[in-house]
Amino acid sequence: MGNHGHALPSCQGCSGSNETRVFFDTLPPLIVFEVVADSLPSILPSLTLTLPTYSDHGQYHLRGIIYHGEFHFSARMLQSEGIVWQYDDRLHNGSPSFDFAASEHVRTSATLDYHALQTLDGRTAHLLIYMSC
Repeated sequence: MGNHGHALPSCQGCSGSNETRVFFDTLPPLIVFEVVADSLPSILPSLTLTLPTYSDHGQYHLRGIIYHGEFHFSARMLQSEGIVWQYDDRLHNGSPSFDFAASEHVRTSATLDYHALQTLDGRTAHLLIYMSC
């Protein structure tokens, strides 16, 4: 798999930061985005993600979110059927438990109400995990 990053020059008018674009020759089976608090642009969860390649595009589905806060982590796992499970090793003897059906929080066919997924039990989303279809 080859990837090629291209840094664009900073804006001479406003001295804005550089932007990096990454192109893949072959798309990876898994992509993880780190959510950094108060960063711009914000990274918000979406049920699906389409990434272009030089010759085609790849479709990804949100399959997991890892939350962090208070020196502890928890997670949500999203099944292809739209069922969302939550995991916290301090609860339910360390076994995942039913959280909700994603259809309860869907605004459109591909976009979740991202506020429903930004936090879990006081912890904030830290990693978004996408798997290829």
